[in-house]
Amino acid sequence: MDIAERSKKYVQYHMDTTFSPTFTEKIMINGLWHEAGGEIRYEALVEEQDGSQSSYLFPIFDPESDEFDDYAG
Repeated sequence: MDIAERSKKYVQYHMDTTFSPTFTEKIMINGLWHEAGGEIRYEALVEEQDGSQSSYLFPIFDPESDEFDDYAG
């Protein structure tokens, strides 16, 4: 599986499970990938009901791992 498809499945998995029900109840404003200290992470910015914004830092992404390849959501 190519890295683009693998990363989409990783993000979808964590939106559906790790941070449930955050991404079904709130509006995601932005998402970005970044690397710090050799660790690749996805960060999502969501809008809260009061109009404020919160940031959710996803677990470390391993582009070599096939852990989420079969995730169907």
